[in-house]
Amino acid sequence: MGDPAPEVAEVMRYCGPAPDLSAVKAPAFIYQGSADNQVTVDTAERWKAQLPNVVEMRLYPGEGHDVQYRHWDQLLLDVAGRSQLTAVCASGRSRAVPKAQAEQLLKAGATLGVCAWTKPAAG
Repeated sequence: MGDPAPEVAEVMRYCGPAPDLSAVKAPAFIYQGSADNQVTVDTAERWKAQLPNVVEMRLYPGEGHDVQYRHWDQLLLDVAGRSQLTAVCASGRSRAVPKAQAEQLLKAGATLGVCAWTKPAAG
């Protein structure tokens, strides 16, 4: 009913042998949702092992597929050379702060990403 070669080529991109990425010198970032059932954390870990220069693997708890779109703010910081900063919404203010400070703010109720992603307070 037609030539299956194009479909086979597409499937092999994901199911075939991993490509040789040893020549990739650019810094790499991995954005992964822990609840992604299409591309699992195990798959992300395999990519991390294949890439020679992973600067950061960002795991977002409870988030699913295409998490990089939800965390575009962090992606922009990373590609701008500011990967040491984490985008957070703290006390209604969007901030880019060092990782240790972000962890403290998150424990105190801040959320990842700019405040535009937060739900408005009921009232």
